[in-house]
Amino acid sequence: MSLYIYSNEIHPFGVKVITLEPGLFKTPLIGVEKINTMIQGVWDKAPLCIREEYGTGYIEFYKNAVTKYLMKNASDRVHKVVNAYFDAITLRFPDERYRITYLTHGLLVFPVIT
Repeated sequence: MSLYIYSNEIHPFGVKVITLEPGLFKTPLIGVEKINTMIQGVWDKAPLCIREEYGTGYIEFYKNAVTKYLMKNASDRVHKVVNAYFDAITLRFPDERYRITYLTHGLLVFPVIT
């Protein structure tokens, strides 16, 4: 269910829904080893014909590209996220949505095979 629906449903009870959307920050959530493990897991689940067509060099190229992207674009200013949470909790009239990011370009897509 959408947060907007939740917000409308619980508004009569005096509850306000606030959305915080942290962007790309250097935290354990985007640790290089964790991301590479995830990428390798997706690769391992891919059909053999796809892995053979791309070859083993592709997965290494992709991991290196993602690592470079994360190191270049992830911010180390994690305090900005903490400050946004603090404001959302303590302000009398907080914003409905906080987007905390320094990434102004690009899109990072992780494929998911289920």
